[in-house]
Amino acid sequence: MRRKRIKVDPATQCCHAFGTMGEPIIGNSSAPPSWQPLGTPRTELTLEFTMSIGQSFRWRSISPDDCEYVGVLGKHVLALKQSDDEVWYKVLNKDGGQPDIAELIEDYFNLGRVPLTALSEEWCLVDPIFRKMYNVIPGARMLRQDPVECLFSFICSQNNHISRIHGMVNKMASMYGTKLHVDESAEEIRTYKELYGSSDFYAFPTLDDLQRAREDDLRDAGFGYRAKFIEGSVQTLRDMPEGGREWLLQLRNVGFDEAIEELCILPGVGPKVAACVALFSLDKHSSIPVDTHVWQFSLKHYTPHLRGKTNSPKYHPEVQEAFVKRFGEYAGWAHNTLFISELASVKKKLRERDAVSSSSDEDDCWYTSDEEDLKIETPPNKSLAKSIAEHLSRGKYHSRNTNLDVHTFEGTFLGQSCLFKMTSVIGHVLSIDFPKEYQNWEKTDPVTLFDAPTVKNEANPKARVCKHLQTEAKGMDALILWLDCDREGENICFEVIDNTARYLAPPSVPALKKQRIFRAKFSALSAQEIQGAMKKLVEPNKNESLAVDARQELDLKVGVAFTRYQSRFFQSKYGNLDSSVISYGPCQTPTLNFCVERHQAIQTFQPEMFWTIHARVMCSGQPVALEWSRGRIFDEKVCEYFRRTLLEHPHFKVIDVVEKEERKGAPPGLNTVALLKAASSSLGMGPQHCMQVAERLYTSGFLSYPRTESSAYPPNFNFKEILVGQCSNPIWGEYASSLLQGTIRTKGGVDAGDHPPITPVRGATEDMLGGDAWRLYEFVCRSFLGSLSRDCITKSTKMVLKAGDETFSAHGTSVVSPGFTTIMHWKAVSPKILPRVQKGDSVPVKDIEMTSGKTGPPDYLTESELIGLMEENGIGTDASIPVHINNICERGFVSIESGRRVVPTELGITLVRGYQSIDPELCKPFVRAYVEKQINLIAKGGAEKEAVVEHCLDQFRQKFLYFVDHITKMDSLFEASFSPLSSTGKVLSKCGKCNRYMKLIPSRPSRLYCSICEEVYAMPQGGSIKLYKELTCPLDDFQLVLFSLGGSDGKNTPLCPYCYNNPPFEDAVKIGDKASGGMPCTTCFHPTCRHSPARQGLASCPQCDNGTLVLDPISAPSWRVDCPLCDFLMYLPKSLHKAKIARGEVCDSCGASLVALDWKKGSTESETLPTKVCIICDEAISSLCEVKHAKSYVKRRSGRGRGKGRRGRGRGRHQRVDPLLSFHAF
Repeated sequence: MRRKRIKVDPATQCCHAFGTMGEPIIGNSSAPPSWQPLGTPRTELTLEFTMSIGQSFRWRSISPDDCEYVGVLGKHVLALKQSDDEVWYKVLNKDGGQPDIAELIEDYFNLGRVPLTALSEEWCLVDPIFRKMYNVIPGARMLRQDPVECLFSFICSQNNHISRIHGMVNKMASMYGTKLHVDESAEEIRTYKELYGSSDFYAFPTLDDLQRAREDDLRDAGFGYRAKFIEGSVQTLRDMPEGGREWLLQLRNVGFDEAIEELCILPGVGPKVAACVALFSLDKHSSIPVDTHVWQFSLKHYTPHLRGKTNSPKYHPEVQEAFVKRFGEYAGWAHNTLFISELASVKKKLRERDAVSSSSDEDDCWYTSDEEDLKIETPPNKSLAKSIAEHLSRGKYHSRNTNLDVHTFEGTFLGQSCLFKMTSVIGHVLSIDFPKEYQNWEKTDPVTLFDAPTVKNEANPKARVCKHLQTEAKGMDALILWLDCDREGENICFEVIDNTARYLAPPSVPALKKQRIFRAKFSALSAQEIQGAMKKLVEPNKNESLAVDARQELDLKVGVAFTRYQSRFFQSKYGNLDSSVISYGPCQTPTLNFCVERHQAIQTFQPEMFWTIHARVMCSGQPVALEWSRGRIFDEKVCEYFRRTLLEHPHFKVIDVVEKEERKGAPPGLNTVALLKAASSSLGMGPQHCMQVAERLYTSGFLSYPRTESSAYPPNFNFKEILVGQCSNPIWGEYASSLLQGTIRTKGGVDAGDHPPITPVRGATEDMLGGDAWRLYEFVCRSFLGSLSRDCITKSTKMVLKAGDETFSAHGTSVVSPGFTTIMHWKAVSPKILPRVQKGDSVPVKDIEMTSGKTGPPDYLTESELIGLMEENGIGTDASIPVHINNICERGFVSIESGRRVVPTELGITLVRGYQSIDPELCKPFVRAYVEKQINLIAKGGAEKEAVVEHCLDQFRQKFLYFVDHITKMDSLFEASFSPLSSTGKVLSKCGKCNRYMKLIPSRPSRLYCSICEEVYAMPQGGSIKLYKELTCPLDDFQLVLFSLGGSDGKNTPLCPYCYNNPPFEDAVKIGDKASGGMPCTTCFHPTCRHSPARQGLASCPQCDNGTLVLDPISAPSWRVDCPLCDFLMYLPKSLHKAKIARGEVCDSCGASLVALDWKKGSTESETLPTKVCIICDEAISSLCEVKHAKSYVKRRSGRGRGKGRRGRGRGRHQRVDPLLSFHAF
């Protein structure tokens, strides 16, 4: 009897059984007698997240919800299944298995050895990413496999995917292992056979069994190049004196590094395979197998200092160390949960359960609200809406789900009862850009961009923010804006006003006739701050918004003009730049210049030998080291003369003892730049990451607004409220209480007139925040308490001694009152106590020696030093400084080395040297500082926006023309550093102009180059390019190439290089991005193009507005149609031998082209179905088709499986490319 299926309603988590009464239901805690419990809750072991994620390849799921598996463990065939509170096992061998099978299973799952639940609770406290995933991915255990089976499984995993690895491992078992006899009548075996076509099971072969394995036999069986590694590893293991299996088992007793080193002596075993084997079979629980996807995940969250580096084994120890530092000795187990969250199959299941996927973010939630009488709409930024609604309504609000949620609550406004509606936006509503006619890199002369008009488009069209605002604004009486209280926030205010003002209802209340749009000013998400802001509403500041508009327009026009020109110039000449865009930015380039100038100082530094004298004297029985007043001497003979002279004096005379009290002032309040510098130098957090964490703490209500230039507290600042909230903290609560009891005095600081300094808003503990959020919160709290504390008072002592004509000194320090350093321990003074002596005392000399050394160059700039230089020179604002540093990293101009040092790359150095040789002002900071002064005048109402923009653009236009005229100076530097196109790339296709072969340049951006015509043709990015059957374009005689995205669902797009870059039609439909995008054959309108929609088109795309479904001519044997403009994909019936469009024949019902179908001989369809049909209307055909989503041009490829190749982690490599380079890029 077939067992019943259980359907789980994800909303109610109730079980609904389908079937007749009396049948046993599998899926609850009661089970048939043949099933035995392991006594393991779901938090300790979840089969779904343990059996099918790529650590073992002997198990297969036999249930649609992945809660039941059948596989081989040793010489046992087992079934495993999960219920709500238990894991059950069942032996399927005919002999029923061995008595110790339960112990074998427990050992296999590491049960009783590793307390996963307890460990996971600890990891939730230290890492917010893990905490977020653990709620939906519990019980992800590491297996303790047989090391022989594990080793050869992962040798098979190299450059492979999970389903194929399954096949290889089971093929090896069937070729050389022992067959296991199972009960064919068992329901699980019948289900397994029905799903996978066989019920044959084999034990994995022993090393003795595998000695029969030969490379030729394995290659014939489909193992490919892995065959020689398998045969070689078998031989190496059998040659071990103690035996191969014993040698592997003894690796469980050695350290991690030794185990990896030993495993790597085996053929086909590299560091990645070794790390997998160590983690899954050798008890190396801290092992982190590092592949492309782990590398990218680590760069994003745990090792940002490695950004800009390539995934090389030499950096893997740093990744390993970062995980171990975060998660401890079981880091490999924690990383496994994070890995699972990135699997596409798991992401899909999590989305289906309405859970939080690994790619989601708290900031992706938008909140809003509703109203009736006096209608007021208040659109704040992102997830702040819910917090503001909660404070204003005192928790009594209702939410309505739309694309951006709406929150409604009752209240009073202008003395009248009303219903409030609260919604949100996603950053900027609009973004500045050039009109369409200026977006073609080839046809637009960059110099014309200085005078080109600009347009504002919706910043995030897919979110439909504009439509949402307009819909919610209809019929409203007033608008209250709760955007961030800085210039960018003011600019967003007017973007919201542009989208809502005309939709507001005519004023029906007298109080609203004068003013209907209000601005709320607040600095923290506390109830008092929000409610206070509601009582002091003001008007939006138009001047500050115009200042932002001016900066946007200048950055867009100047940056894009220079970027387009130099990118096209150098990419058309050099093949190994490995940079999609060689960008220029008015802020970005001076930032890069600071780094390059330091590099030049290091390179040009000439070390010089010096000598000095070190002396020690005995005071009260203690040796005291002295400093020589002459310091360094750069002549050895002179220094030797002084040493000999001093040797004549066995005693030094104390000629003075000076004691004085010194004060180390308490710091002012914490502003953004100080926070960024401290986070980089002390916390190891990059500025971009620091601001992300700070903003998250702000939106969660733990910190005040983190973007401020002020370090002085306003006169009416409420210190008491914040201190009271910190008194309960277990670490510094007592210190906060002591401040409350005294008089609070603050000193110094600058009041920039924006927001108060950054402070805590409410109390928190490490358990609540964890990880970087806690470390940053702790720093802010300690800095706040320190700024309210007394000065640190020290007493310094200086002892001056003399011997002949030479003077020496010694310095000591003692702490009188630690003051603020009690709480800011990193600023504490280290005491150094000198023995007591008196003026006139004579002290004996202990030793005198002469030492030598060399002067050294300065070190590379640290991030903290770079931030300081940017602030000092007026480069960027507190909000944009992290963006500029991040940009020069992502553009490949610098890399972040150990100690968070910023080291320029060859490309970055060459660029700056080029600017220095042509016009140094292009990279000097004072030009941008001058522009910022003009923009500040706009913000203060002292200058007109149009006048400032016109004046600055005129200056940069002159510089641009001079730069173009002298570009050869920079070109000579590039020529010395990079290879010309003619010496790079590989021959691919023929040019239609000269009939000579062109070369494919594979480095970013990939392109074709004709050395005869000296022409460069852009290609689509992110896929492979190859010659397409030597076919030629009927329009220009260029040979066609085929662009393919990898994977079974990747698109294949034929294109002509010339038509792609120079479309023959003005309204040609393009693919790809705007910098390297063009017209492929699949969107060509020309009737003679054999791949055009006229020839291969089937019907309009059902998913997008402008696309046409075309037949993929090279998709055999899996024939399919797809849309070149979106990710729609439809597979035709699998029994087709050939398919082609029946030219000139269309369906009478829907107008789609008919398809001529050639069925495979002997197939059922060849006898029952027609050979020329409309696959849209014909139900018999359409029922055999499969609709899927293809990999489109903006998506990257990803793999699956573990080992040396791809391991299926997440979405693969993401390189951010901004081809238009709007102001956001600078």
